[in-house]
Amino acid sequence: MALVFAFAGLAAVVGTASASTAVSSVAFTGSSQVAGATGTTWTVAFTTSASGSLATGATVTASFPAGFSIPATPSVSTAGGFSSCTATGSTAGTVVTVTLAGASCALASATAGTVAIAGITNPSTGGGYPNAYSVRTSADATAVTATASISEGTGMMGQLAVTTQPSASATNGTALATQPVVKVEDSSGTVITGATGTVTASVASGNGVVSQGATATLSSGVATFSGLTVTGASGPYTLQFSSTPSVATSMPTGDGWSSVAYGNGTFVAVANDGAAAYSTNGTTWSAATISGADWSSVAYGNGTFVAVAYNGTAAAYSTNGTTWSAATMPSSATWYSVTYGNGTFVAVANNGTAAAYSTNGTTWSAATMPSSATWYSVTYGNGTFVAVA
Repeated sequence: MALVFAFAGLAAVVGTASASTAVSSVAFTGSSQVAGATGTTWTVAFTTSASGSLATGATVTASFPAGFSIPATPSVSTAGGFSSCTATGSTAGTVVTVTLAGASCALASATAGTVAIAGITNPSTGGGYPNAYSVRTSADATAVTATASISEGTGMMGQLAVTTQPSASATNGTALATQPVVKVEDSSGTVITGATGTVTASVASGNGVVSQGATATLSSGVATFSGLTVTGASGPYTLQFSSTPSVATSMPTGDGWSSVAYGNGTFVAVANDGAAAYSTNGTTWSAATISGADWSSVAYGNGTFVAVAYNGTAAAYSTNGTTWSAATMPSSATWYSVTYGNGTFVAVANNGTAAAYSTNGTTWSAATMPSSATWYSVTYGNGTFVAVA
């Protein structure tokens, strides 16, 4: 079987550490550990020290590595050894502070407890985060890291699996009595029912070829072969299966999606009805907040997404693709294309000689094309911006 593509994912993080003024037995576990998964709940486990009991007003601080996106005021809850506690959460970057409440709230010393933090978006790629997760409390103020780093696993579309094996023996030039069935599955073995495309069988070893029925079409993520025939000399054969499946995506409300760009682990799309959307994996999209304009093109560079519009002087910029701020083009024009290169954004319009440039996407200056034309596209490469009409 051939694995054609996969998304990086996240595996469990479990580690232990101890100190006289620190928690121990630190563990971070996500409800989903697929790269880019949204709405995940991460459970943080730890054990208080011999002098580290907690009560109302105490705090538990959990630090995540860069790449996680956590709500400013996430929904949090307590479990494990906590007694009669409620909690609130606040986030600064990727550090979440959980504040305990409740008249009789308590977590005793030398006791294991867990807090759950909801609404988190996982990093777009997995792996490579040693010692990046830590826990401390207002009583045990020394931060303790989970000693295990995140290991990179498979993501949403990870593998092909043969659910019905082909016949163990075959007659030269005759269709196999038992035809193979192959599915596209995720890392947990669940069929990706939205996967479409084809699966192709070929001879991996043996002196022969698949002469008929080499391809089967995926239906609800499953490909059932029919008439698969091997032709060749007598002897053992091994079949292999390969595919380039795809999964249809559903965009949020919008009409006339006109351009898409990628940067900083995020895909961003804009539409000519004033809508925008973002996705960390290209399959699950969410609506972004952007001022209404007929957005024609979006580009990414220097940590910033920039969009330009067909109508007037409208432009917009965003550092995360989700929340946008307005910018103003130097003149009213039908701005049609924007690109980034060599530290500069460049936009062209399709009505005349209008062009513009910006080093930050927020402040734009006018440029002039060499002739009046319907300029449709601009790009950058090898030290040069090129536009075509």
